[in-house]
Amino acid sequence: MKYLVASLLFSILPIYSFITWLITFNRYNNHAERLLAYKSYFFDININQIILALINILFSLISIFLLSRTFVKQKKMVFIYYILIIILALIIIFNGWSLL
Repeated sequence: MKYLVASLLFSILPIYSFITWLITFNRYNNHAERLLAYKSYFFDININQIILALINILFSLISIFLLSRTFVKQKKMVFIYYILIIILALIIIFNGWSLL
């Protein structure tokens, strides 16, 4: 159970970052406006986008590792477990793509 809680805590930042980028990408047309709005969602912390992508990849990998160490028996929890792993894998792909 402690691995599940720890993995959920590590997955908060990557999921939040991904959702805020989707919101700002769909709301604004200009790339400069998108970056300013995205920065405002992160409380105007001056952080480089490359470092943020690397942090998201690292936290997603840690979260997937902790989830893999979790033993789940209930069918409903197994479904949530696999959905969370798929979401984190997509976030890793998205952040890896943004580093290119």
